[in-house]
Amino acid sequence: KRILVSARDPGAVGHVSVFLDRIKGSSDFETVLVASGTAYEHLKSAGYQPRLFTSDAGSLLDEIRPDAVLVSLSSFGAGVDEALLATARGKVPTFALQDFWGDLNLTLGVPAQTYLVLDSYAARLTEERSRKLGVQHSVEAIPVGSLKHFRYADLDLIKLRATGRKAAGCHPDEKIVAFFAQSPEIPGHDEIFEHLLDSLSQINPQPFLIVRGHPKFSAQHRKPLVQMAREKGLRVHDATNQLTPETWLSTADLITTCYSISALDHAYLSAFSPSPLGTTLFVMTDPRCKQHMEATCGVSSFPLIERGLGVQIESRQELPDALRERLSPTAAKAYFEASKS
Repeated sequence: KRILVSARDPGAVGHVSVFLDRIKGSSDFETVLVASGTAYEHLKSAGYQPRLFTSDAGSLLDEIRPDAVLVSLSSFGAGVDEALLATARGKVPTFALQDFWGDLNLTLGVPAQTYLVLDSYAARLTEERSRKLGVQHSVEAIPVGSLKHFRYADLDLIKLRATGRKAAGCHPDEKIVAFFAQSPEIPGHDEIFEHLLDSLSQINPQPFLIVRGHPKFSAQHRKPLVQMAREKGLRVHDATNQLTPETWLSTADLITTCYSISALDHAYLSAFSPSPLGTTLFVMTDPRCKQHMEATCGVSSFPLIERGLGVQIESRQELPDALRERLSPTAAKAYFEASKS
């Protein structure tokens, strides 16, 4: 059986690569990998041989004649994944690897037949959202866990933390806050980052800031995020295109973001860590961001919060105190214990 596998976003690379490695030794399946955007470059760098997708999904399907299509999901707009789903539906079985609870991406109006999702909550949410959004085709969601995180058990987190701190040039005992950016198309995203900068300026001693821009969107912000931080007088390191996300997630004492899936990566890293790594704070101090999350994902807060893996803050006035609390050893210990359960 021939499976056509696709990826567009960098976040999909980890999941797709694990799938390809697991199926590689099987005599029952043959895979053809097609990619575009940053995923194409990342997969090539990782030793895979993706075909570069241009714009004609129909011709690609006619040429490869797959028995099934397995796509990742593009975070914004339509890409190779959505084009293949729209073209292949009704011809061959279609599957989608979902990396965020309830994500469907119906930009082209056609879902996958089957979504391979994180957990039972993601399965319920996916099927509920498909009905609520008026999807004309039947959708099934099957919990399979998070494929990319199987590899985290092999990481040396102590070494990653030391590597990150050295690369950032911070002092050995300095508290580090990392901001994992998302798309500036998210309403209120860059305003939230400004709120974070203002709050960090009020903390004494002032934490060192690491900015990890999303590799797909880092050039699209109205002003470079690192420049914004420097204008506030903060010590900051731009980690956007340096080392791996896991390095910076292991380095920071506090991960801040609006609702980046990097928070899930951090929870898994903590689960495999021999000692507390840090904590997570979801910053939603602009209500437009929360509204956008609910409209696009079907949830208004990160699902891990209910498991004790992070706190969401919506008040700009309360943000400085929230940062201080999340940087405390007590918060780090509680997060660490929650990640083990």
